[in-house]
Amino acid sequence: MSFNNFSDNSIDINVGSSASDNGEYPDFCGRAARDKSLFLKFRSHPIYKQVLEHFTKDFGLECLDFLESTSPFLLENLNTYKNNDLVGGADTYKFGKYGILSPSTLRYIANLAQITQVFPDLTDMNIVEIGCGYGGLCKIIQDSFGVKSYTIIDLPQVLELTEVYLASFGDKYTNKTNLLDFDKLDKTIPIKVFDLCISNCAFTECIPSIQDIYLKKIIKNSNKGFIIYNLRLESYHPAVLLEKIKYLHNTKNIGVIQEKPLTCKTNFILVWGYNNGIVTDMLPFLGQRILYRISPSLLKITKQVKRILKANLKKN
Repeated sequence: MSFNNFSDNSIDINVGSSASDNGEYPDFCGRAARDKSLFLKFRSHPIYKQVLEHFTKDFGLECLDFLESTSPFLLENLNTYKNNDLVGGADTYKFGKYGILSPSTLRYIANLAQITQVFPDLTDMNIVEIGCGYGGLCKIIQDSFGVKSYTIIDLPQVLELTEVYLASFGDKYTNKTNLLDFDKLDKTIPIKVFDLCISNCAFTECIPSIQDIYLKKIIKNSNKGFIIYNLRLESYHPAVLLEKIKYLHNTKNIGVIQEKPLTCKTNFILVWGYNNGIVTDMLPFLGQRILYRISPSLLKITKQVKRILKANLKKN
């Protein structure tokens, strides 16, 4: 087994730096990594399901419908993907001819399907994932492609759990996986250029000061990107974030696709560095992005005025 844990001078993480950094979740991940009995059932524990593993059987069926219609070749590898549910005690259901799976595993397969629609071949790529859960997507991708490296960035306690989880499946999933504590990101190693940056909502759920570190260290140095965008009030307004990423990647090949199946009605997927025709949608929030270009303060004032008007309308 060969995990590469980067280490160097660290920065402090503020409590509440992201939607999952609520104190309870990372602490639980650390305990699950160290307690074998808790590890056996961590995926079905109420604390963990507040953040992940909360998808229903109906959502799993939506994932299967999407895979059948767009990526049937991935379903041919389903028996390998099913191994994902042998560890951690996930809630599983019987899905007809496809057998027993967890909806979250089906979602990871659907994520891979959308990634390969935009970037068909991940072979020999240096991939970086911002926020990894327990490492489920990392495993699913390595089930399908021989990547060159897979770097995972998350809170230290979450990485403890990820390490134990991936190690459960052997060296295939650990030899090329690098674990990078977020609290060491700002001062660590000269960050190399990554072929592809992936984030399943985690990046867009961070507070602005944390997003700035990721923008500077990871997104700027990633030639391609696939970020599922989840709107959060505590984060940068999407118009601001989209302009920042567009500035870092001065290319016309930046756009959005619809998340499928949709996990939240406001979600979308931001992609850049693609070279095929699947990405046709322009970046959203055009009016607010223009305001931001004119003056960041103007956008801020506009948002404040809108909030006041909405509050007054509710009163009346």
